[in-house]
Amino acid sequence: MTSLVFVMLSLVELINTLTAVTVIHPANISAPRMWVKEGDIMTLECSVSDTKISDGPRHMYLCKDGTGILMSMLLKENDTSFKVDNITTKDSGKYSCVYSHKKMLPREVNATGEDSVFIHVYGPHTVHPALISGEKSLISEGATLQLECQITHGELPEELFLYLCKNGVGRLVEPVMNSTHAIFRIGCITRHDSGNYSCVLAEEQTPMKVQGEGANLFYISVSSEDSKAGDEPRTPCSGNVFRILCSIAVLIVAVVVLSSGRICQQKDVCEEKEEA
Repeated sequence: MTSLVFVMLSLVELINTLTAVTVIHPANISAPRMWVKEGDIMTLECSVSDTKISDGPRHMYLCKDGTGILMSMLLKENDTSFKVDNITTKDSGKYSCVYSHKKMLPREVNATGEDSVFIHVYGPHTVHPALISGEKSLISEGATLQLECQITHGELPEELFLYLCKNGVGRLVEPVMNSTHAIFRIGCITRHDSGNYSCVLAEEQTPMKVQGEGANLFYISVSSEDSKAGDEPRTPCSGNVFRILCSIAVLIVAVVVLSSGRICQQKDVCEEKEEA
């Protein structure tokens, strides 16, 4: 009878152990750099947000896209840091931190923390999407097109540059840049400039070699119907052409005047020699 009771109690304890729910608590995460170069060390810091839950040791888990990948034990401290060496572009993703009092394998943890950070890992052949915006999508032929590109997270690393792409291919346009965005201006546009524009991030290279599409597309339609019927269209470009033609005309007149002056001088010299 005693043996039977012992067996029953053991079974109950085993069932309770198997069916026990592990409580996972959310934690905070921070990252010194959100853009990390391929092959470098990625550092992420996790901290306990609710300091009241501190009975016994705690196990902190670093999660990537909602799945645990690393674990660290906390004794009396409320924070810890994780370092990942030799990272690759596959390590790009959304990271967060959680903790529990029960120790589990990292892969058994499926949860997200109090907040998250998105880590971008870039290399020589990677293209990262960026945001694009513009004032208007319908523009008259001959006007100046202005588009703004902006990164989605953090500040722009020194090794990366923003590129303007049309239909997935980089355009040779020099931007005005700062730490988070760039402004691209294309003057005297034509109907050939119509298309889908987007922005991407990549290491320094010839813009025409950059291929990819950004986080969103901005369609530009260039119209030649910028004047009333019967009127001659006037655009900034036509004004520039007029000024150039005027400059050429002035230059030609100056050359003619100088040439005439020299001819006259030579004629006077010749006449003086004949009289002598």
